[in-house]
Amino acid sequence: MLQRAGHIRKPTRGDLSDLRRWAREYEPVARETASDLYKRLNRDARAILRLSDDEHLTAPVKKLKRLTTIDLKDLRGLISRAENVSDQRDGVKLAGRTFGVGLGAAVRNKQIEDATAEVETYYLLRFSA
Repeated sequence: MLQRAGHIRKPTRGDLSDLRRWAREYEPVARETASDLYKRLNRDARAILRLSDDEHLTAPVKKLKRLTTIDLKDLRGLISRAENVSDQRDGVKLAGRTFGVGLGAAVRNKQIEDATAEVETYYLLRFSA
């Protein structure tokens, strides 16, 4: 995604039509990438949850699934808002929303790292020789 997104010209500050252009160009790249990632994670999580009832494994897997669902929803919401910016007021609201989502994403990223480490630790302790 980063490589494909890097080819999209960033919007000019204060230019709402350019912001909408950027959102239209960025949306398919972000949606495809996020959807692919979410589908893989969701598929793997479902498989793990079907195969194990060990809470030491299922709890962090459920957490990963929940956190990535929130991230995907936030990303789609921001892109949709950017596509529909109609005036400066909408632009300011979008900037505020982006800041809030960014803070939430930073917290979630730490939680995702922690849950991933829990899964890795589970496998290392459970299956190491």
